[in-house]
Amino acid sequence: MASLAENMPAKIYKGALVDIDGVLVDSETIHYEVFRDFFKEFGVTLTPQMHIDYWIREDGRGTKGIIEDFKLNLNLDYARKKRVEMLNERLAEIKPREGARDFLEYLHILGVPMVAVTSNYENVSVPLLKRLDFLDHFRDVITCEYIHNRYLNAKPHPDPYVQAAMILRKNPSECVGFEDAPKGIISMKEAGIGLAVAVEYGWTKDMDFSGKAVPDIRVASLAEVINLGLF
Repeated sequence: MASLAENMPAKIYKGALVDIDGVLVDSETIHYEVFRDFFKEFGVTLTPQMHIDYWIREDGRGTKGIIEDFKLNLNLDYARKKRVEMLNERLAEIKPREGARDFLEYLHILGVPMVAVTSNYENVSVPLLKRLDFLDHFRDVITCEYIHNRYLNAKPHPDPYVQAAMILRKNPSECVGFEDAPKGIISMKEAGIGLAVAVEYGWTKDMDFSGKAVPDIRVASLAEVINLGLF
């Protein structure tokens, strides 16, 4: 990991755009187990690497890809609905990542406006943020439904982060974005976000962060961000 001092920005930023899964919360293992248990009923043995390939990589095709590749007689909308139901049954198991609560409180004290930017569903992400007392810190939460309802493209396209900056009425270059996966970094870079911060996470830390996915700064957790003087 590059020295943080070497990458200290020369400007102060005016907004924070924050991914949820893997950045604010340690949720990916629960997501994997839900998918594994669901698809097991249809004869598919889902491995951790398959979870990364289908749901976390920038070219991942998600549930639709599993159904197509394994030729499952399974309705996509039904599969997504069951996934949400199974995730909601396990929300209480999802914990904040180290430093997440202090990070949000720190930005709240500074008066830095924030938007959460996730590829997950509203009826999973919003109840999760609410349960953890995180929701009130955000001006808005951009979710899968939000993106589809506005005919936007999901990460790694820039649309989610362009929209998030618009919600804050900031130029993207005035904002800092926080992501754990390459597709999120690409989305931020393409949107012109001023500083792209990669928060290391077990499920994504060994993925390919080269090319368009090179972050401006890498941190082990959000706890490190408080000392960087970004805002």
